[in-house]
Amino acid sequence: MTLKHHMSFKFLAVVVCAFTLLVSLASGICVAVLLREGLYNSSLEEVQEQSKRDDLNTLADSIATKYAAANLSNCPKDLIENYALDKFPFQLPGTDLWYFTMKDEGGHVLSSNYPADGLLQIQTYEFLIRPEYPVVLDYYTVDGSGLTNDDFFPSLGDPNKTPTNDPDDPTTESMPDNYLYTFSYRWHDDTANMTHVYKLAAYRGPMYLVTLYLHPGAYEHAASLEWELMELGQQYRYALLSILFASTLIFAITLVYLCCAAGRRPKNTDLNPGGLNLLPLDIYALLAGYAVYLELGFLARTLSRLLQEYPIWITVFAIMTSGFLVCLVLVGLFFAIAAQTKLRTGYWWRHCAICWLLNKLRQGLLAVLKLLRRLFGIIPALWQWLLPTAILAVALPLTIYLWIAKNLFLPAMIVGLLCIAWTLYCAYCFCVLLAGAKRMSQGNLNAQISAKHLNGPFARFAGHLNALADVAVVAAQKQMTSERMKAELVTNVSHDIKTPLTSIINYVDLLQKAHSAKEASEYLEVLDRQSQRMKKLIDDLTEMSKASTGNMSVDIVSMDAAETVNQALGEFSEKLSTAELIPVFTPPEEPLLMRADGRLTWRVLSNLLSNAVKYALPGTRLYINMVKLDGKILISLKNISKEPLNVDSDELMERFVRGDVSRNTEGSGLGLNIAKSLMELQHGQLQLLVDGDLFKATLVFPEA
Repeated sequence: MTLKHHMSFKFLAVVVCAFTLLVSLASGICVAVLLREGLYNSSLEEVQEQSKRDDLNTLADSIATKYAAANLSNCPKDLIENYALDKFPFQLPGTDLWYFTMKDEGGHVLSSNYPADGLLQIQTYEFLIRPEYPVVLDYYTVDGSGLTNDDFFPSLGDPNKTPTNDPDDPTTESMPDNYLYTFSYRWHDDTANMTHVYKLAAYRGPMYLVTLYLHPGAYEHAASLEWELMELGQQYRYALLSILFASTLIFAITLVYLCCAAGRRPKNTDLNPGGLNLLPLDIYALLAGYAVYLELGFLARTLSRLLQEYPIWITVFAIMTSGFLVCLVLVGLFFAIAAQTKLRTGYWWRHCAICWLLNKLRQGLLAVLKLLRRLFGIIPALWQWLLPTAILAVALPLTIYLWIAKNLFLPAMIVGLLCIAWTLYCAYCFCVLLAGAKRMSQGNLNAQISAKHLNGPFARFAGHLNALADVAVVAAQKQMTSERMKAELVTNVSHDIKTPLTSIINYVDLLQKAHSAKEASEYLEVLDRQSQRMKKLIDDLTEMSKASTGNMSVDIVSMDAAETVNQALGEFSEKLSTAELIPVFTPPEEPLLMRADGRLTWRVLSNLLSNAVKYALPGTRLYINMVKLDGKILISLKNISKEPLNVDSDELMERFVRGDVSRNTEGSGLGLNIAKSLMELQHGQLQLLVDGDLFKATLVFPEA
């Protein structure tokens, strides 16, 4: 048993592939986090210190922004507080043991909460800040009901319009050099249930020096899982790279193996997917996507709770277990895709649920279209029945009304008699048609239905039934002809095979008896001739079968008709000379291009020329003409028969029919029938004409 195709071995490969995929993803995430935090080039203490400085820089920027907004802008106090809070939603970690001073470029203290008596054991951080501050350009409010006070305040206009310093633009005002941009700001006052909408311009303020003073312990990174994991990852950062490389390599190798082994079974070279690999791929993909969605939801919703309530190893185990199941589903999906796409018959698409649904929709649409087509087809005849029915539906109540309500007996009687007469006439027509159809069903196809007293659709129905009977008669005649041809085919095949076979048996018997060397040579010559005759008959039978069933390759190309005929005459020049036939062929002035298969066309011309050599009168001419007519290329061959032609052209193209009805020649009688089938394979025709002793064959090819 082949181990690489064994089910248990493939299952083990799926497990290994899923596990290595999980390890690759986990180690890749860890490596990405370490690279983002810079822990491959810096220590954890350096990263924490840089994080601390970034937070303190944000705090200093917030202090400078609040000061600039309070002293340099025209914003209300509440707006300044909300704007600064939204722009810098920052609170210093740890305790509140920190202070600050802010000075301008001249060293003057602008703001400070630093104690006058100073502090001991402090950490000092200085930041140069040039903050942004807002200036109100426009303002309005919206109350809780959605009403605005546009009547009291000007509208904002286009909030996206940015003022410029272009003096040629009359729609804008000249702005200072420290202008940055224009924006809109919404602030909702919960107390008054009012929304304040401001159009603000942002300006760049002057440079400030902000100094922060921190007591020891004022800023400390609290112990958290993130820092613990980062510390652990930083210790094993190079091992994580090795694990990532090794797991990715093993995952790639096992995935390639699974793609190669998908659909294979021990001691079986055929592709035969089984198990979960037969599940439709779109359903499989939906299940895999849902599994990934559940895993991400699990991590987002329950990870923090697990870390708080359980030890870290339990959390890691839960994450790895759920992640392994998701990876197992994903690898199974890859395995199924490889197994189904190997079946080069579109199995993966035809087997999916979407394709099934589309097929059902297509079938339903085709059924609706078929129903509509049927309804549309009966519309021409439908009105002929609806109109009389509607007349009767109106005439009968009218008769009753005239008789009972109006006491008009004579008009009511006339209307009633007309209705009865129409009903009796329809019944008579139906009975005539039914009787004619019954006679035809009993085999009397020559019985025609007389349409003398029939009118409208009844007369047309009778005509269709008569035409159907005529078609049935023709079909019966063709069936009888076919049966006769089958009987003649069996007789002719038996005769043509029996003649050379009898000769072979007799001469083999003579060879087994005493004979001279000269007699043996003569016997062998006869055996060779008769065996070749039998071989020719069998080859013709085989070619006739292939040609009549269309089991032959056809390569239709553009060909020069004159060149094709010249090549055939060149091949048969010696045989024509021996048969004392003079070919007369005048090529056309312009080339005639036809669409045909060169090999099959040569076979057709060969059969026709062979017939001419066998059956044409010696000392006569063989005329070959070609002409273009109605998009067709016609090639005709005419000769005089040396024997009386007592059969018509249709019979000549039947199988085993020869010009020599005594069947003394060595031909098989299949040449014209094979030529006819070969012409039909090339979308052409073979037409025969017999006029006395004149025999004419015409080949009709499509024009190129």
